[in-house]
Amino acid sequence: MNDATLDPFDANRFHISTPMIQALHERLCQWLWCGFTGGLIIGEARSGKTRAISALDNTLSTRTGQRVPLHRVDIAQRDTATVRSLFANVALALGRNVGRHDTCDLLSDWVLHYLADASLTNDTRHVILMVDEAQYLTARQLSGFAEMYNKLQLMGVNLVVFFVANEDQIKPLAEALLEKKNDYLRERFFKQVYRFYGIRSHREVLQCLTQYDTTLEDKHPAITQQVLPKAYSEGFRLQQLSEPLWAMYASEYKTPLNLTSWRMQYFIGTVNILLMDYLPNYDSRDPEQVEQMIHHSLEASGLTPSLASVV
Repeated sequence: MNDATLDPFDANRFHISTPMIQALHERLCQWLWCGFTGGLIIGEARSGKTRAISALDNTLSTRTGQRVPLHRVDIAQRDTATVRSLFANVALALGRNVGRHDTCDLLSDWVLHYLADASLTNDTRHVILMVDEAQYLTARQLSGFAEMYNKLQLMGVNLVVFFVANEDQIKPLAEALLEKKNDYLRERFFKQVYRFYGIRSHREVLQCLTQYDTTLEDKHPAITQQVLPKAYSEGFRLQQLSEPLWAMYASEYKTPLNLTSWRMQYFIGTVNILLMDYLPNYDSRDPEQVEQMIHHSLEASGLTPSLASVV
């Protein structure tokens, strides 16, 4: 069943609203509505955390439905980690050009007034900072968020800070936060912890594949229809491959490698290879060919580290 591509899509920019993103949204809403001032989201690298928090823009609201502004801050690993560099990082994320001579006090003052203005969009004066790659922060830098929180409280603003980190790199910061002198940071921002996972069941695979078969929000044809117009018109849907896809992943990778979840980078990679490289050129009605296509797509996705093989 050969198909020419109708309208190629940019695989690097393709997003799907996974069940994991929906669960994260529900948990953050719960934290926000319960009055928590922060929380930690941890998960494996490449499990989809960054895309998940990107999907949360303009989606969190108060109990009465008023939008709560959310600003994302990406933390980079630096040789020298200072409080000034933290405020510079936040200011850059909020849209300010930062000069080398801008002092910590100047940057702090600018950030505070920006966040105070942003909070005017809702009656409870809430504003959220979503801090990605938080494992690169030090406890001393975290005191900068405590400073923001305290000063904004005096201005009648409720700052909420959600931190996102890779669980295999968070240990040094977690150990520092458990020290008595950092109780105030732990109690304010890290009492709530949420573990973010990739795909862990056939049901979640099915839910994800279904989105490839669904008309896009901007009314463009479904991805499956764009790539496989003839097969799609004859009734083929990518979700039909959910069972063999999950079964082969589980038997060849999940169990042998003792994986806790199918990280989204590798899942999306597998599906895009299958959809764009194999299905247009082979018969999706032939079970043996389907099995071979899935096998090669999983292999090409990078689930098994390839760098080690050349060392």
